[in-house]
Amino acid sequence: MGLFDFKKKKTLDEKPIETIKTNSISINSFRKEFIWGFTQGNPMRQSTNKDDYYKLIRPLTGENGTITIGASFHPYQIIDKTGNDIWETLFNVIKANNFCDFNDLIEKKYFFHMNTPGPQAFPVITWQDERLLYDNNPEFSKYVPFLIPYLTFENGESPEWLLKLKSGINSVGNAHGFVDSINQASRFLMPEPTFIIGFGVFDKNNRSSLIDHYVNFLEKNIKKQ
Repeated sequence: MGLFDFKKKKTLDEKPIETIKTNSISINSFRKEFIWGFTQGNPMRQSTNKDDYYKLIRPLTGENGTITIGASFHPYQIIDKTGNDIWETLFNVIKANNFCDFNDLIEKKYFFHMNTPGPQAFPVITWQDERLLYDNNPEFSKYVPFLIPYLTFENGESPEWLLKLKSGINSVGNAHGFVDSINQASRFLMPEPTFIIGFGVFDKNNRSSLIDHYVNFLEKNIKKQ
């Protein structure tokens, strides 16, 4: 088996390799989005259920060309020793092997799903920002940070999840209903007592902004218990 197994959501016919034209598409054509939260035990969990992934991610992206990956990760697993992040690795493998017609994915707004190899392919590599280490914040030994990454086409519009968060706040003063629905949709991958807190867009040039999500929640909510 290669680094990833690939599966396409929807009922589109498979296209011959020679018809795929992806040269005009780059990683910058997509947003590196993620779900983030806390779990107990191993933060890397895997599922091959592409239909459940579709149900989980579709409310966050709307009808948009999207690529999902069949695992959750600890934040320190998402940058490999070459400096590539998980989204770049995903994109590069697909493009190098012509597994997906990116133009078709974007135009027809379908989902493309991949399964992952085991955790040995994603070793923990500590960043310069070490705030997630137990030595710095012991609470993270119980409340273990995780994220679920996916790529979605950069259509120039605000992320669907951001619009839904704002809609909930404007209508009832909070977005608990929306976040709770995503928590429930994630149970095939992240069983209780896992809890999803929010969503984001990864910026490799500002990795600490990802760490901020976990540390800020820790300081404002967990340490005050």
